[in-house]
Amino acid sequence: SSMRSSLFTFSLAVVLMKISALSLDGFGYNYFSRTNTKNVSLPMSRSDAELKGWVKSERKDGSVCQPGLGVEYTEGASTHSKNRPLSLFFEASKSGRLSAMSVRAWFSNSSFYNPDTWQLPSFGILEEGERWITVTTRNTAHICDTNAISLDRAVLGDRLLVNINSLSGQPLLSIPTTVPKERDGPWKFGACQSDMSRHWGYPLDGNANSLYGFDHGIHVLPIIPMYSVPDERHAGITALAFFTTEAQITFKNGGVWDASGTPAQLCSGNFCVDENQCEYGEANSVFHIFFVDQWTAPAQCGSTGSPACNAPF
Repeated sequence: SSMRSSLFTFSLAVVLMKISALSLDGFGYNYFSRTNTKNVSLPMSRSDAELKGWVKSERKDGSVCQPGLGVEYTEGASTHSKNRPLSLFFEASKSGRLSAMSVRAWFSNSSFYNPDTWQLPSFGILEEGERWITVTTRNTAHICDTNAISLDRAVLGDRLLVNINSLSGQPLLSIPTTVPKERDGPWKFGACQSDMSRHWGYPLDGNANSLYGFDHGIHVLPIIPMYSVPDERHAGITALAFFTTEAQITFKNGGVWDASGTPAQLCSGNFCVDENQCEYGEANSVFHIFFVDQWTAPAQCGSTGSPACNAPF
């Protein structure tokens, strides 16, 4: 009996070791904030959200946990708004960790966005022209399970799945949590900017020239991931920049979006392409989510300079 018990204990220990080995600590630097021009700390758990004044959303369908996303909270009110377009989602389980985020934007012209990226929201539409993009950070099978037990130490999550609730039933794509291995693969190597680290772009049509913003940038994923430059070959993700090609409400007017970018910022500053050929219009907005304190070393450019397109690999 004692031998059987010992074997069981040993087997359980082996299983737990395997689970631990397979589990990731997740992405990020134990930090979560919005946005570049006016930094505001963001909650990493449901309990933290309530302490920071976020409110559990009240939706007409009565859903408590949105499939593929989680339990939704919005900043300062029970629903999103043009001034507060960010929703954070948390696991339904007791741990209540971050599980997803969504950013909403409003467009007056359908030619200003790609419907595969800025999708029609599956719930909570306030008015015509409203679109959203979602990023899920955990295994969707467990997000809405109230009895789920956390077996990993990933504070923010271990993946970045874009638009998990697409009509196809599959995410549009997965954003790498560590720096892409090819400089000119599906992801295109961009510039490093001090306090924001290395930018990468994803042309949806695979053509690097699309990073110039042809057709109002609808051929480019409207999320720019950034990666730490120190130890760049193995660097982790530091931030996501969501961008639109129609102006949204900026922080100067009570919103949260940064001011419109110039061609120098959007083309050469982000993607290392000639700003004189840049076709992004003046009516654009950018919204940053940081996974690192942008005043610390992982967000800087080191010896590469800023902005800079050279790299050690």
